[in-house]
Amino acid sequence: MTIRMTKPQTALLGELNRNGDKGVIKSTSDGSACALVESGHAIWQQKYSGNRTGLLVITPIGRGHAMAWRAARCDL
Repeated sequence: MTIRMTKPQTALLGELNRNGDKGVIKSTSDGSACALVESGHAIWQQKYSGNRTGLLVITPIGRGHAMAWRAARCDL
């Protein structure tokens, strides 16, 4: 199966791969996690630790499924 990813999704996946098993990203307001949320390719499903971490759900636009990754919340 082939999954096409946008540039922000590819950047986020690269960050997850570099950060090992945890899949935790410490992101800033201009980081790829925020870019995904702002562009409509992801949503914050749950937030933890005073909204500093959470479960980021990557939702391909026009698709009915989603992949969940744990990622750090953006400080906006």
